Amino acid sequence: SLSQLFENHHPSEIRFHLLRSHYRSVSEFSEESLASSSSGLKRLLDAHNLLSSTPDQKGITPDTSNPFTTHLESFQKAMKDDLNTPKAIAVLFDAARDVNRAIKKGVSDSLPAAKFLFNYGLYEILGLSPINDQNIAPTRLDGLITMLIGQRDLARQQRNYAQADKIRDNLHDLGIILEDGPDGTNWKLD
Repeated sequence: SLSQLFENHHPSEIRFHLLRSHYRSVSEFSEESLASSSSGLKRLLDAHNLLSSTPDQKGITPDTSNPFTTHLESFQKAMKDDLNTPKAIAVLFDAARDVNRAIKKGVSDSLPAAKFLFNYGLYEILGLSPINDQNIAPTRLDGLITMLIGQRDLARQQRNYAQADKIRDNLHDLGIILEDGPDGTNWKLD
């Protein structure tokens, strides 16, 4: 089920995995294939993150000397070819390789076009979202808070009330409210 998949994989990783196969073909779901997709998405997001300090560009002007203009055209051509997302993603991998090369060589004039390509291709067209600390799967967050509540309970059992209060206060500072009751401690987001 989706909830089981989301326990170990970010929704963007699963979406990316599905996009790596053409919509008319079968997509293999195994831990190995999902791990490969996760690694591939991370590679693309890392390339985009390298461009974070690059100025934004509203579009790509026709410039055959800029490799990212060619990549954009190839990406669009793949998408127009019966939504050939595997081919479009391959173009993004080529672009990621070119981003790394351009940065190593110190070439920065083509990088705004690269940033546009990734914003357009990854986020606008393929609908992927960046993976960051804000996007932790709910079950992982629940497990983390449950672990901290357990540490707080242990501190209270050992009569280390200063430590128990510190854990509660730190969680409160993060917007997590603990509610102690007869059935134990529950939590909610502030």
